[in-house]
Amino acid sequence: MLPRQPVQSIPDRPRKPQAWRIVPFLWVVAIHAHAQENVALGAVYTLAPAPGYAHCTDSGDMAQLTDGAYVSGYFWTQPGTVGWQNAKPVVITIDLGQVKPIRGVALNTAAGTAGVAWPVSIGIYVADEPGAFHRAGDLVTLGAAAGLPAAEGYAVYRYATEALQCHGRYVALAIVNQPFVFTDEVEVFAGDPAWLAQPLPGGAVANVREGVAQLTGEAYIRRRLTRDLEAIRSAMAVAEIESAAKETLSAQAGALAQEVATSTPEYSPEMRAILPLNPLHERVLALQAALWRAQGQSPVTLWQSGLWDALPFLGAPPKEAAPALDVHCMQGEYRAASFNISNATEGPLDVSVQVEGLPGGPNPGYVRVHEVVWTDTNAGVPVAAALPEAPRGNGSYRIPVAAGITRQVWLTLCPPDVTAGTYEGSIHVMAPGLEARLPLRLHVYPIKFPPKPRLHFGGWDYTDVMSQYEVTPENRAALIALLREYFVDTPWATAASMPWGKYDAAGNMTEEPDTTLFDAWMDAWVDADQYRVFVAVSPGTLPFEPGSDAFEQAVRDWCVFWARQIRVANANNSRRFGLLLLDEPSKLEDQMLVTAWARAVRRSASDLRVWEDPVFRSATEADRSMLESCDILCPNRQIFLAADMEYRKLFVADRAKDTALEFYSCSGPVRTLDPYSYHRLQAWDCWRYGATAEYFWAFGDSGGAYSWNEYAAQRSAYTPLFIDKTAVTPGKHLEACREGIEDYETLAMLDDALEAARESQGDPAWIAAAEEFLKTMPTRVCDEGYLPSMQWSDPLDRTLADQVRIQALELLAQRAK
Repeated sequence: MLPRQPVQSIPDRPRKPQAWRIVPFLWVVAIHAHAQENVALGAVYTLAPAPGYAHCTDSGDMAQLTDGAYVSGYFWTQPGTVGWQNAKPVVITIDLGQVKPIRGVALNTAAGTAGVAWPVSIGIYVADEPGAFHRAGDLVTLGAAAGLPAAEGYAVYRYATEALQCHGRYVALAIVNQPFVFTDEVEVFAGDPAWLAQPLPGGAVANVREGVAQLTGEAYIRRRLTRDLEAIRSAMAVAEIESAAKETLSAQAGALAQEVATSTPEYSPEMRAILPLNPLHERVLALQAALWRAQGQSPVTLWQSGLWDALPFLGAPPKEAAPALDVHCMQGEYRAASFNISNATEGPLDVSVQVEGLPGGPNPGYVRVHEVVWTDTNAGVPVAAALPEAPRGNGSYRIPVAAGITRQVWLTLCPPDVTAGTYEGSIHVMAPGLEARLPLRLHVYPIKFPPKPRLHFGGWDYTDVMSQYEVTPENRAALIALLREYFVDTPWATAASMPWGKYDAAGNMTEEPDTTLFDAWMDAWVDADQYRVFVAVSPGTLPFEPGSDAFEQAVRDWCVFWARQIRVANANNSRRFGLLLLDEPSKLEDQMLVTAWARAVRRSASDLRVWEDPVFRSATEADRSMLESCDILCPNRQIFLAADMEYRKLFVADRAKDTALEFYSCSGPVRTLDPYSYHRLQAWDCWRYGATAEYFWAFGDSGGAYSWNEYAAQRSAYTPLFIDKTAVTPGKHLEACREGIEDYETLAMLDDALEAARESQGDPAWIAAAEEFLKTMPTRVCDEGYLPSMQWSDPLDRTLADQVRIQALELLAQRAK
């Protein structure tokens, strides 16, 4: 499976803009007539990479940016707009024809909705000759003097500056943004001819794309500090505190703002974008702690937010809070709980945490304590998702909490041998000036969670090769071990692990394929329940016409060979292998190609199964022959849920009896997606519609950089883990996957118990209650938890799944008596 356009990250057409949203655009149009001479008008330019956003890419893209025409209407659906997705940076290089003095530049763009954000950086580079570009500034920073667009809400905005004093024949704009970049016009303003004699600033770089990485990282850091300081100043402005305190805080904020604007942050691609980012950021956040103290906040506040809700990075904690942790689970089942620590003191705190009063003594081994680490994202949204285990020493866990932030403590409990019952424990929290015990109640039900849940789970890990996406030889073993812990039982391999061999003109195999990669992959996943291989066929994969006798013979020999190799590898039988022939078929010609291959695989009698993930968006686009030729159909869950009933019927009511249903999701960037709605509830939709497996793109794909530093990512990140070169760390999104799989198993166990009760003519009242529960409650969880945007920041009740699964546990416990 190749990197592809995330389904949910395509900007949708917006609602009709409110009138006030149009005003800034009209104002921009009005000032054009009074601007300096635009020496880029009609100039030729190059674009790297080539634009490719489907709704505005056309043959005019190589003229539209300097034609002097501004688009009207919804920006990224207009033919006059040029657009990119998952390109970082986008470099527009304008050839002015000769060396000219340059006063300024401008770039017109739009953002604020549908996942389209404002640029983080627009580096300005000038060159008198090719291959010798000098950085003249950052258009986002230089344009800030005139104000910047609001962070949210659709708007068109023209970044512009006339503060340059340089020259060049070539002007390059390096635009850094994720996942989208859109523009319809670029301008260059003429300067004073006397400037032609001045030297160009700084050292020269031959390639703007390669030279922009350092400046991009600095821009991301500056953006984080600027946004946080602006938010704190806004809170100060409306805070009901003494005027003297407000004046003092305002003065401190002003000094910090000057320092943020003028300092050059230290950045390295190897850094971790963990918040706070640097000492200056610590001082910015300490200003928030000072504001909290002025508002009468306690030095340290212990409180709770919704377990699956997005934790706010800024904002005061509640003054009155009584956190209490309540965990319901089977024996051997993983379940989580959390609480928050807000630090309003003048400096960082080391908080000690001890788990007491539960079976097994202090800090029992079945309780893992994680410090939830804040990381910044390409989108500029801080996320509390990383779950490294808290360091432990002297009988307690250590949780560092910087001044002015809230740090979450996450507990994962899995009591395998604890006797059923309710246990009253506590969490002993200690810090300078603080000692508290939070109630921790553990309900263990008289039910054993099975060693292997029945909902299969995978995510294009591609661990058959030593390096793929951000999987390396150094972290591959750790990745496999962690995935196993989170119920991954369906690993994925690339086409390299099942090569084709060689064939004669009649399609007979004359040279067997190399099995080296395949054998090593099977050794790494010897006990997996299922296997998936992305075969990646095309019309030219075999030198035979699909459907011809030679083609049929070649496919048969290939399938028989690999079925035999599967038996040699002790994988029981080849029906555990699903072949993804062609990724995400939607066009009719692609579906026809899949049909030809799938029929040949079936006629080989090898028991290899055909697995396909079609992404057509309506029933009328489906080639039913393809659907009938596949053994496993795995529609994209977001497309499936957004589609009409006729579309869903293709995969549910109209699906052949011997064809299995599975679901996958591939939206991104993942960090800002809702782990409850997007990750956990996919398992509930599997139960609702009879799917037997689920997948998420993709365990190893963190956007071309290690997960801890999204600033260095070249595209959207998808992995629910935090990956670095040598290690992997789970995140809340992966934790949500595991809990969803356990939810599915709970429902399946209740369904089994119901069937057994019917056969044994058990308690009619219990049977009626279980029937009503299974008929109504899973559907309710799915319907009320559906979030079309899948964004973590959107309001949603994320407690219903736990309420319902506890009801299921109660029913199972009643049946077990």
